[in-house]
Amino acid sequence: MAQTAKLLSPQKKVLLPQIEAGCRMADMLSYRQLKEFKSKHPSLPMVCYVNSTAEVKSECDICCTSLNAVEIVKSLGASKILFVPDTYLGKWVEKQLGNVEVITYPGFCPTHLQIRPIDVENARKKYPDALVLAHPECHMSVSSIADYVGSTAGIMNYVKNSKEKSFIIATEQGVVDRLKRDYPNKEIIPIKSNIICPNMKMTSLEDILHVLETGDNEITVSEDVALKAVRCLDRMLEVSK
Repeated sequence: MAQTAKLLSPQKKVLLPQIEAGCRMADMLSYRQLKEFKSKHPSLPMVCYVNSTAEVKSECDICCTSLNAVEIVKSLGASKILFVPDTYLGKWVEKQLGNVEVITYPGFCPTHLQIRPIDVENARKKYPDALVLAHPECHMSVSSIADYVGSTAGIMNYVKNSKEKSFIIATEQGVVDRLKRDYPNKEIIPIKSNIICPNMKMTSLEDILHVLETGDNEITVSEDVALKAVRCLDRMLEVSK
């Protein structure tokens, strides 16, 4: 995400407080692996999830977020596409559209993959009046039985606008904490107590202070990669206007 911020604002300084706080899903797809995947389907348009490196973005046609993934894939007007690196988001998009074959790279979010159908069943038994809200990075066996599937922003808005009062949240603990803070009059229930992304929890206030004081960990992207990668992002922004 720090690379993406730099691509969109190349004239600004971007600092990453904890340099190890990357994305385990993004790390599953290297530039070499992407080229190999692409070579097997050379004529198909390729969509990359925003949770990918600048190098991966530089070889893709368009980027997407979990919020706009369906809209982005639909905008290509193709009957078959490639989707990297999250296989579960890609297959969820395929299910929503129905008329597009989505060939996915076998990457995934290790945190969301900890959520299994039995967890949904157990939570529903304990909280029968609660709705299950899941992120599309979850395994398809989970998203297929949820009451609502959407991005972090989608889940937040669903809770905000729903007349219901009780929700089981099938995504990272940070979303649960935010919902509890913002909607204290609603019952917010984590699907499990251990759905925590270790990378997201690496950054401390001390890390932030350190880079602000020293300028350490500045993010740079080589010009040749940046020129190609930003087109992938710009095309997404154009479609999402």
